Amino acid sequence: TIAYLAPELVTQGTADARTDIYALGIMLYEMLTGEQPYQGEQPMQIAYQHATEQVPRPSFKNPAVPEQLDELVLWSTERTPDERPADAQAMLERLREIEHDLGITPLPPRGHAASPAASDADYDVDGETALLPPSMDPPGATSVLPGTGPIASAQVAPSSNAERLRVKTRRRHARGWWAVIVVLALAIAAGGTGWWFGSGPGSMVTVPEFAADTTFEQAAAELAGLDVQAVEQPENSLDVPAGRFISIQPESGARLYPGDTVTITTSLGPAPVTLSSMRDMSRQQVEDYAADSIITVSDDVGQRFDPREAGTVIDAQITPRGADESYGCLDGCGAHQGDAMAITVSAGPIPDVAGQPADQARQQLEDAGLQVAETSEQEYSASVPAGAALRITPNPEETTLSPGDDVTLVESLGPPPVPVPSVKGMTRDEAVAALEAEGFSVTFNGLWNAWPDDWTTVTGSDPAAGTELVPSETEVTIYIDNTGAV
Repeated sequence: TIAYLAPELVTQGTADARTDIYALGIMLYEMLTGEQPYQGEQPMQIAYQHATEQVPRPSFKNPAVPEQLDELVLWSTERTPDERPADAQAMLERLREIEHDLGITPLPPRGHAASPAASDADYDVDGETALLPPSMDPPGATSVLPGTGPIASAQVAPSSNAERLRVKTRRRHARGWWAVIVVLALAIAAGGTGWWFGSGPGSMVTVPEFAADTTFEQAAAELAGLDVQAVEQPENSLDVPAGRFISIQPESGARLYPGDTVTITTSLGPAPVTLSSMRDMSRQQVEDYAADSIITVSDDVGQRFDPREAGTVIDAQITPRGADESYGCLDGCGAHQGDAMAITVSAGPIPDVAGQPADQARQQLEDAGLQVAETSEQEYSASVPAGAALRITPNPEETTLSPGDDVTLVESLGPPPVPVPSVKGMTRDEAVAALEAEGFSVTFNGLWNAWPDDWTTVTGSDPAAGTELVPSETEVTIYIDNTGAV
């Protein structure tokens, strides 16, 4: 029961052989005084006394108890297990030494030895059950245990151990009147000690409970009022703001003596960390690296088209805990545990569709994740044939694009049209050179090749001068006359 619990069972929940020694010491105290050392209305009160108080000497309650038995009780009920007998054998040896010192010889209990000359009357004593006489035992019958009533032939000691102990105790108290003075002095000292630690300056105080937003200075001031000294022990914390109270040891509600010390743990806030460059890392590598530094990476990972391989981290932004603004950390930075990180990874390069057929280019851009407008823009191009893709807008070299963005495909109309130059009045060779310089192919009546160029004069062209046509797709016919002939 709670009356026999050792202090280590109450405070730590641990037990060994020395725990049983403590319980045996409490029982010995109870045998010597007639009552248990600790009393209380609630089991918790008794348990608290076991954990915080020393068992008193049995002689305080029963002056007839010898000093040796006092010491045996105190030894077996020490609050610290290491100071008790190591096991029951050690306690038994000490008990035998005390018996020898006091001249006590243990006697067998009464009623356990029967006389060989027991008569039949011994087997029925006031209705008590006794041993069957040998003549009444049938073969194989079960014998009845000795009865609890008196047996006529039992050997009874002329005097009990308790009686002999009382005789020796009376002799010891008669040895000198000075023992009374010593007892009185001890009683006065014990009373003064009890007053000092019970209600006087040495009485125990209770560690108060502190709110979560308490600072060390506030807690130390409150403890100082209880004559308890506070020592600060800072440590980093993700949850408690810097400078605030985390815990106290001993905990709130514990009992302390004035002058004792308590340790108050306060927060330094999140621990600082230094992040190195994350450039060219993969998303998984960055997430693992951030986790090692106790930094949370957002699940909302951004993407944008970039020449680097798809999945490569191309941007990292740190947002301090409790803040709204972020700062770049791709090439490394300082942060704190508990901060948040947002990363952006490459979606790979935007497909180069220039020169591809428009339909093929559109499909390739959509496969990459871009939303391509249904209506394409068209432009002339001297290098890209009509119907082929020229580029997309907006220009990826000038604008950051991400998967899902809208773009427009620009298709080529081929080379731009140019006006047919006027060659009227030129010679045959001059007109051909002027038209070919603009990209037109030239034709005329081949008979005029037999005439010297100076004798020829161009009178017109078909298509006529000023008509806008695509040179690579147009053939111009010139008309020649010989008005220049002599």
